[in-house]
Amino acid sequence: MFSPQMLQNTTANKDEPDDFTCRVCGDRSSGYHYRVLTCEGCKGFFRRTVKNNLSYTCHKGNGCVINRVTRTKCQSCRMEKCLAQGMDRSCLNTSNKRKATDGRRDQSNEDIFIPIKRQCKTSEIEDSQDH
Repeated sequence: MFSPQMLQNTTANKDEPDDFTCRVCGDRSSGYHYRVLTCEGCKGFFRRTVKNNLSYTCHKGNGCVINRVTRTKCQSCRMEKCLAQGMDRSCLNTSNKRKATDGRRDQSNEDIFIPIKRQCKTSEIEDSQDH
């Protein structure tokens, strides 16, 4: 996923943010999720918030610092930071899209039969023509 040169550059100084830092909380990112480089925690938080259509209220004036340690303290400010960093709600699969893409299907659906044409190898065709 990451080239050795990129990894070498990021291990030089641990105090400086690197290209693999979660853009929301600063934890180690696991990749791009919903168009933003994030950690698994922020990815899951964003997914659950959007999927369940949740809304949050900040009790401290919408100015909470969101970092690895404080990210669970204020859900409202965390979600605002997710959106400010560019996380895109429209990238979240709906349950129907997810079922179609990961092979699951609704139990109420009937099995669908699609006939598959048999393909012969060239040698089989030649053999059948000889007879």
